[in-house]
Amino acid sequence: MRPGCLALVATLALVLGGCSSDAPLRVGVLLPLSGSGDVGWREPLEFALDNINRNGGTAGRPIELVYSDTAKGDLQELSARFLDDDSIVAVIGPDISSGLQEIAGRFVQTKKPLVSPSATAGDIFRAFGGQRFIWRTVESDIAQVQTMLLLGTRGGVRNVALIASADTYGSTFFDWFGFFATELALDVSGLVSCDASDADCGPCVSQALAAQPEVLFVASSLPSVIECITRSARAAAPSTRLFFSDSANYPQFIADLGELAEGLEGTAPAPDPESGFEVAYQVTFGHRPPPYAASGYDALSLVAYGLEKSGGRGGEPLADAMAEVVEARGIDTGWDRQGIGDALAAIRSGHLPNVSGAAGPLDFDPDLHTEPISSTYGHWRIDTGEYVIVEFVSSGDSARATSLARSFASLNHLQALDDTGSYKPGPKASTWALVAAISSGWENYRHQADALAQYQALRANGIPDDHIILVLADDLATNPLNSEPGVVRNVAGGPNLYADARIDYRLAQLNAGDLLDILAGRNSALLPTVIESTANDNVYAFFVGHGNPEGMLVGGRKAGQTQQSGLTVVLPQDLADTVQTMFDESRYRRLFVAVETCHGGIMGTQLNSPGAVLFAGANPSESSLGANYDKDLKSWLADQFAYQLFVQGATTPSPTLDALYQRLYQTVGGSHVTVYNSGQFGELDTVALQEFLE
Repeated sequence: MRPGCLALVATLALVLGGCSSDAPLRVGVLLPLSGSGDVGWREPLEFALDNINRNGGTAGRPIELVYSDTAKGDLQELSARFLDDDSIVAVIGPDISSGLQEIAGRFVQTKKPLVSPSATAGDIFRAFGGQRFIWRTVESDIAQVQTMLLLGTRGGVRNVALIASADTYGSTFFDWFGFFATELALDVSGLVSCDASDADCGPCVSQALAAQPEVLFVASSLPSVIECITRSARAAAPSTRLFFSDSANYPQFIADLGELAEGLEGTAPAPDPESGFEVAYQVTFGHRPPPYAASGYDALSLVAYGLEKSGGRGGEPLADAMAEVVEARGIDTGWDRQGIGDALAAIRSGHLPNVSGAAGPLDFDPDLHTEPISSTYGHWRIDTGEYVIVEFVSSGDSARATSLARSFASLNHLQALDDTGSYKPGPKASTWALVAAISSGWENYRHQADALAQYQALRANGIPDDHIILVLADDLATNPLNSEPGVVRNVAGGPNLYADARIDYRLAQLNAGDLLDILAGRNSALLPTVIESTANDNVYAFFVGHGNPEGMLVGGRKAGQTQQSGLTVVLPQDLADTVQTMFDESRYRRLFVAVETCHGGIMGTQLNSPGAVLFAGANPSESSLGANYDKDLKSWLADQFAYQLFVQGATTPSPTLDALYQRLYQTVGGSHVTVYNSGQFGELDTVALQEFLE
């Protein structure tokens, strides 16, 4: 109690409450409490609240929940009220990933813990892991992707496809499906991102089924699209097995589809079946727990344990206390009233317990916290018009002690590079480079930052500007969203990569064919500046942007037009033909191509020219992932492969290309770095990366 309160405590404690040791500790709730988004959040929170307060509260004070219905107000405004209210020690919510990403930065700045019970996008952990104030009591959907593939491919299935909605929910499934399929040695015959607002799903289904997969996985956020996909797939390929994510686990799905729903299966987060939470919930409320009830219960429990450890203080003490609690491995405690009481008592006595929640163990990533490292999924099947849980599956793995969002490619799939080719060039004269960011817009900040990082590294190594061709949309430095006009960085607080950059072409001036003409040295009135290399020069080509299973997408002018009006595609065969022409015309000594796009490996599949090699950050069925998230700019500042390539280029001594591949493979998460045409290149174990950077 503060000294200033002592004299007035008898008269003011009842009025103000702020000086009273038994004044409630207030926890904000930022969830939909009405409308279609309300899955019944009040019940599990009140269930946990009752069990906490019946044990004497936390830090000697009861907890009070302060509700704010996000279905009836703007999320930014509602969260600002909690952030500005010093009596709110922590906030539970929001429910969806896009909402969490929208407000998380302010909670980090304000140093107020925010705990989401249901935001499952994979990017949350990569963006805010280790930020201390952002937590969730549900594992990311990365775990669900892995679980779906493990369950859906039993019995020797090898050929799979995915349809995911083109939104925040679907992006995790789309981004990680190819990675886990590669790890499981599966063939991905279709990978489709479908516009979630379009109920006419026919084209998406046709594309996904074109190569006749044995199993079609579906992860869409809208019920209308899920039902459309089901009807279309059943009609087009009745023998193809359909396997759904948790978004298809809703009663109306069965009612709307009728007999078509029979036999459909999927996964959904579930309470630990051994915890007894589901039975206790049904006894208490007269019905089964709704989705995320267990993680909602656990969110408040986690905050309560942290408050007990921090002595009722919020802010940094609470965030640190929550981390200490989930790291501890003392006596085991349960989720129920008795378990909560045991946990609070142990924390109070200074002997931190090993806490468990209704959804399972409260074991978080040991370094970055933020999310649990295991969860339970129910494998459901629709049988006679009912969802039936066939089995419960844990995503936990005794060999894994960290978040799945930190997954790296296993050494089982490391390439044994063939570098026995007979190509033996003469001495190097100089280096030419084409550095091209082939996307535009603030949302693609990382692509232009990657390109500028490569450009500045080449200049710093002594390559003159007239030997570097830089292609950029150039819409970041003066973008209204840029809080530092004229500045572009690839890591927060890093150097300004835009400084003194000489841009040869704005992206709007070019299309796919133009890029290849620049690389091949084919100048024209439209392309006055091109690579003018000879048989004695090394050529380095760095492409960064978006890609799909067809090739690299160039966001500049359409063929025959002079203004930005759409996308053109660099096809793998077109790149291979260009490189072969360059070899035939003696336009390179050695050629190193780096591709940082989703499905970037597709660009190397046709390459077979001597002295040329291509490194891709992702194989043909994978996405490439961002890196270095800036919470203030709300942007990824780099891509993982491009950033690690940049880092390796700055190491001394420079690695050989063989060593470079192994380092990139083991430091780029969520995809398999892949090398193409190593056999025709020759001497990967003696040629250093530095040969192409100076």
